[in-house]
Amino acid sequence: MIGKGVSELGYTQTEIDQWMQVAIDEANQARIIGEVPIGAVIVKDGQIIGRGTTFVNTHRMQRYTRRSSRFKKLVWLKRVGA
Repeated sequence: MIGKGVSELGYTQTEIDQWMQVAIDEANQARIIGEVPIGAVIVKDGQIIGRGTTFVNTHRMQRYTRRSSRFKKLVWLKRVGA
């Protein structure tokens, strides 16, 4: 829900910490392969429905990073049905 903090949605700190750890794990995987260490999760109804990282260096798109990053986020959100 846009505009509300996670704690306002009724999730426990334990749940929030678990989801954050998954995002951190995704970022660590990116770092290991030489990528920008960014990880993300999408949570719906208390369940992770999407997770991922960035591939800026792998695709050698530094010149187009801003545009391609926005596009990748839109594609990723569509894949998980957000």
